[in-house]
Amino acid sequence: MPLAVRSNPDLVLDDPSFRHYWFPLARADALADGPVARTLLGVELVLWSSAPGIVSAAPDRCPHRDARLSTGWIETCGLVCPYHGWAFGEDGTPSRIPQLPDGSSYPPKATLDTVRAAERYGWVWVCLDEPLHAIPEIPEFDLDGWRTVHEPESAWACTALHLIDNNIDPAHIAYVHRESFGTPERPEVPLPSVTRSPDGLLLGYDIEVEGRHGEPGTTLRSTRNRLANPFLMLNRITYPDGVVHLMVKACTPETAETTRQLQFVLRSDIEADRPADDIRAFDAQVWDEDKAVLEHCWTDYRLDLTENVHLKTDRPSIEYRRWVRRIVEAGHPVAPGDEAS
Repeated sequence: MPLAVRSNPDLVLDDPSFRHYWFPLARADALADGPVARTLLGVELVLWSSAPGIVSAAPDRCPHRDARLSTGWIETCGLVCPYHGWAFGEDGTPSRIPQLPDGSSYPPKATLDTVRAAERYGWVWVCLDEPLHAIPEIPEFDLDGWRTVHEPESAWACTALHLIDNNIDPAHIAYVHRESFGTPERPEVPLPSVTRSPDGLLLGYDIEVEGRHGEPGTTLRSTRNRLANPFLMLNRITYPDGVVHLMVKACTPETAETTRQLQFVLRSDIEADRPADDIRAFDAQVWDEDKAVLEHCWTDYRLDLTENVHLKTDRPSIEYRRWVRRIVEAGHPVAPGDEAS
């Protein structure tokens, strides 16, 4: 069964080049109570887990009478369609068709067209076409001395490209986040360093920001950001006291115009220093502030640099757009390139 895609050829993320990336689509614990529906690059999928650590993904459509499999449930025989009780194993092959006598052979077209799925870092990852790169490594996830703060999934009515662009732009902090950690009284930002490498786009800057609620004065955030791929950001923030806050953010394109964000934080301190609930509450405020702007941006993310006005402080966005354009022109994932000055 061909994958059903809702697309607009004028939008960047409708280009098939991005189908070769691994994308996290859900927190793994979201599958604990049964199958869930998710959309990736316009393809509507069902995700399910038949056993701990085993995840599967397929088009969210039963080949029998078109029911959405995500409205079904899990039994020992596998994913069960709610319409006629057909069941499918982890590889998509039918394990039960109640309307056929025991011992019957099943129609070949009854098998689901599964796509690649894997569980890692507490997320369910999916790749629609042949993956050209592995799921990125995050060494700190398994190291002693680091704690993990898992955050809720969130839906964004903006492109994944705009959301990543926003997160690599220090200049917006003073205005968009004036109620949380920015202030228009200090709109100046340092010129970020940008390096194109085989491991992704590497960005760096040190910026003075407002202290969080209850913390007087300002603090210096030393930010070293790695875009492991155009949709996965590993943002390492080091504070003056030496605490490291590693934000792992995935901006998964549901469609060319909408995004599902997944995020967790790795920290080098302990719960008593900064409770996990405080971190989640602060990030929720920051996301709401970003949404207030991003969800009203135009959805045509421009790769032609002549179509937007740029400043020197926009260097991360410029290099990011160049990278995305290279991917589209190549027709498959490519690294950002050689080092940039």
